[in-house]
Parts: sequence; C-alpha cells; structure tokens
Amino acid sequence: MKNVIITLCLLLQAVLPSFSQTLDEALAEQAAKWSSLRAKVPPTEAASKACEIIEGSKSPDGNYAFGITGEETCLVDLKADKVLVWSAVAHYGPEQSYNHNTHEVVWSADSTQVLQMGQGKWETQQAEAYRIFKGKAVWLGDVREALVSAAESKAKSDPLFDGVITIASAKFGKKGTLTGTGMTQVPKGDGGGDFSFSGTFSEGGKFKADSLKTKQ
Repeated sequence: MKNVIITLCLLLQAVLPSFSQTLDEALAEQAAKWSSLRAKVPPTEAASKACEIIEGSKSPDGNYAFGITGEETCLVDLKADKVLVWSAVAHYGPEQSYNHNTHEVVWSADSTQVLQMGQGKWETQQAEAYRIFKGKAVWLGDVREALVSAAESKAKSDPLFDGVITIASAKFGKKGTLTGTGMTQVPKGDGGGDFSFSGTFSEGGKFKADSLKTKQ
C-alpha cells in the first residue's frame, strides 16, 4: 500500500506541471487567435451568406450590424452586404443572449464608432471598439484590457478595484474619447462597487484609460 501511495505522489508531481503548462499554452493560444482574428481578411462572398446578424446589434442608422459564423463575430455593412472586419469578441449564435453570456454594442450617435462587448455572468469578458470610415472599419482598441490594467494599478491603494470588471455603460465623445460607468465585484464573494471611467483612443489600435474613479 505504501508503495502505491508513493507511486501516486510521483505521478501527481509529474502531471501537475503539465496541467499548468497546458493552461498557459491554452491562454496564449487564445490570445493569439483573437489577435489573428483582427487581422483576418474579410470574406469576398456576401455577408448574408458568410454570417448571420446578431440580434440587437444594428447601428442607429440601420446601415451596420454585427454578424456571426460559428463563434466568430464580424462587423457588417448591411447596405453593401459585405463583412468589413472580423472581430476578436466571441459569441455563441445570432441571439443576443445565451444563458449568462450576452452580446452588447454601444454605437455613437452618427453610427461611425461602436463598442462591442461580450458580457459574462461575473464580468465583461471582451470589449473592443471600431471606427467606420469610407466603407472600411478600423480597430480602435481593447477597452477591457485597458480598464483591467488601470484597475490593477488602482487596487494597490483602493480595495474597490480588487475584483473583476463589468462595463455597465459607455458613450463616445469628441476627439476619440470614450466615457462610461461600470462595477467591480468578487465572484461569489463580497466587495467591489461602482466606478466611472474615461479614456482616449490613439492610432494603431490603442485605448488608454485616462481616468478610473469610484462613483459617488
């Protein structure tokens, strides 16, 4: 019996590092996939054949929407019936919500800018912004990544930011700005609260969280 226990312990020691490595590799592969999706060339076939339109994703002017094929989403020009760009925000089908996963979009009033979000049970899982100009779509940046990074820095002095982030609202402003509100929470625990944020988009797909404050 003792020999069996020793053997099992040795096996666990050999296997556990590989589990950790596999997880790291999976996360790296996922990040690489999202990055490659942003650079993926749009299909030449009609958007109506390449994907299905996601419920509730149309722009205010009715010219644009987000489509889906498999779990990959894309920004679609409805008038031209073409895919403008593939998105790194994943979803599960053409319906807006599936269980705890919801596809949300925030459009600018003139339908030229859009924030696409994948909302999960506990947090905003992905949030990416795009600008449409002269029939093309340009990736503006990863809003979630910027907010998470800013919150991690704030958490050192403010425990409110020591949790996962959900973007509750957002609004595009002038000169490449985005403002909004959100909340932090500890999954299945206590803590967190409401906050407001503001940030700026720059060239090359970058979003910087200029301000992240506790909401009074």
